[in-house]
Amino acid sequence: MLTGLMITVGLEWHATVIAQRWGYAPMMPTLPWLGTGPMPLLQWLVLPPLILWIASRHFIGTAALMKGVD
Repeated sequence: MLTGLMITVGLEWHATVIAQRWGYAPMMPTLPWLGTGPMPLLQWLVLPPLILWIASRHFIGTAALMKGVD
């Protein structure tokens, strides 16, 4: 997760500061010390735990169903 977060920040910084391929709208909040928006960072902080939680619920449910088949 930390690797993905670092890559995201690096790519966002490169695209907006170095290459100037695009920029954030004036209304979009950015983190002053990174120059990147909070949404890409929140995706790395929220989505992986959420996906793991959903997957674990799926596998627990599948295991429970398999016990009933035996």
